[in-house]
Amino acid sequence: MSPTQKKRLIIVLVILATLYLIFHVYTRGTSISAVGTTYIEDSDPSVRKTPRKADLDMKVTRPIGGKIKPVEPPKEETHSPAEESQDGDIEENAAPPVETPAEEEKKEETLLEKWTREAGERQTIFSSDYIEKHPNSHIRKDALKDLYGEPVDFLILIKYVHCAIKLMVKNINKFHKPRYIWFVSASKEHCKELIKMDDNIKCVWEDEIFPTFNSKVLDEKTTHGTTRSRRGWYYLQMLNFGVGRHLPDLAETYIVWDSDNVPMNDRMKFFDYDKKQYRFYTQRDHYHRGLALGYHGAYEDLMGLKVLHPDPKFTPNNPTPTEDWRSETWVAHFMVWYKPYVREILDHMEKHREVAPTEWTLEVLKVIQSDKQKEYFDGFADYDTYGSWLKQHHIEEVQALMGSYRESTRPKTTPHYKRGTCCVPEVDYKQWEKENWLNVVIEIHKGDEAACKTDEINMIGLRPGDKLLN
Repeated sequence: MSPTQKKRLIIVLVILATLYLIFHVYTRGTSISAVGTTYIEDSDPSVRKTPRKADLDMKVTRPIGGKIKPVEPPKEETHSPAEESQDGDIEENAAPPVETPAEEEKKEETLLEKWTREAGERQTIFSSDYIEKHPNSHIRKDALKDLYGEPVDFLILIKYVHCAIKLMVKNINKFHKPRYIWFVSASKEHCKELIKMDDNIKCVWEDEIFPTFNSKVLDEKTTHGTTRSRRGWYYLQMLNFGVGRHLPDLAETYIVWDSDNVPMNDRMKFFDYDKKQYRFYTQRDHYHRGLALGYHGAYEDLMGLKVLHPDPKFTPNNPTPTEDWRSETWVAHFMVWYKPYVREILDHMEKHREVAPTEWTLEVLKVIQSDKQKEYFDGFADYDTYGSWLKQHHIEEVQALMGSYRESTRPKTTPHYKRGTCCVPEVDYKQWEKENWLNVVIEIHKGDEAACKTDEINMIGLRPGDKLLN
């Protein structure tokens, strides 16, 4: 063999040896296959070999122990052959994915939230310059708190500004100390007048509360069974519930307060903080038979439930019979409401009546105009609805003070007040305060000059009844 041939043979052997070493290095150890990707694991777990380039696209984790474990990538969307054309593209007429019930409920709630947000954007909240410049400075250290330690607002719905409003605002702030007093008014002009009465007044126009309902819709949908004055009264009933869903700035706990109810002292307590209960004051002989038939019938039609009056003898298994209309009722010219429970009531009503959110208002109108209901004077009661629901579903939070009120029409000790006059002199209010009246309710129904000369204006004195008010 010539020297040249020997040199060529050595080169070939070196090349073969090199190839053998390379092959041995890349085939030594255990091959792990996962989702079509191969990872090289060294026999020594503390030493990790560099993965192939194709493997770099896949996330890997190394738990304690040194072994590399692949993490599966997100699964790609797959389509049936019918959904794909011959060139592999998805056809335009492919069937949309089927929505599950949970997804539908989520969309429905999103729609409700959207409507509520839009209602909030439409709302013009009138408030004094003081609140706008100092939003929290007027809140006193002894401000009224709810069962959860959160501030409480008062809610008052009005059609006009009558002479008792100013004293009512003054005494509410003096005796009960809410965070805000909210007025929902039939007129924006009234709002401008109301916010001047104290620093913590807020006011909103009633037609800006509901996303899809207002006084115009009320007039259009109410064709028979009620007078215009009763339509306005029903609107107020519905607004008490509507603000619980569609007035975000209102406190979670709010006290619905009649606009003609003037408090005389601070003896009326709304919460039992030790027992974690809401206090409900009751009245006897408030109804006449027509009221009872209307209230009971409307509640049963709208909720699919029976009315429960405050008396402990009435339970879901032993509801209040319509004939027992003289039993004590929830109607006491004010009531503590809690937003989550208001939403429960509306959700239940919509489910029972099988309507979309916000359409419960139209269902109320249908019920009060039905052949069964239209013969009665009233057909929907906000206080009875809320009180019955709480007794049926949250009885542990209900403290009904039976016999807490005793009514007296036109208290005898009113030397300066005569039936038919518009305003009660302040001297008489001071006299009632000394005599331990709880509230005085000025029943002003029309609010015009003609009404001041008639018997349309009535007065109800509310005194402590058999139950001691702590």
